[in-house]
Amino acid sequence: MMDPPDHDKHRAILNKVFTPRAVAAREDDIRAVITELLDDVIERGECDFVSEVAVQFPLAVTANMLGVPHSDRGKLFDWTNKMADVSLPARAGAGDDAGDGRLPARADQRAPRTAHR
Repeated sequence: MMDPPDHDKHRAILNKVFTPRAVAAREDDIRAVITELLDDVIERGECDFVSEVAVQFPLAVTANMLGVPHSDRGKLFDWTNKMADVSLPARAGAGDDAGDGRLPARADQRAPRTAHR
């Protein structure tokens, strides 16, 4: 886990995106995400709830709201885990090369937003 003040800095960035109004505006998408996840579970008749629902639901909602393409959700998951892992040493210039798996930070670097899956 990440402790203040680092946690507060990262949370402040997301709070700008996840306002009550923004979440309410995406309600249909959010409902579609959970419906799809649960339909998949029902179809299979079993699941690992943590990895297949508890992780995937907020990951999909976050990715959709931030405009992260479906194909980059794994990168987003890895990136957020690395950001929250205080046991990893900070690297000077980390992320400077394009091949490091970072997701684009600016809207003009992201792929065009598409409908959920």
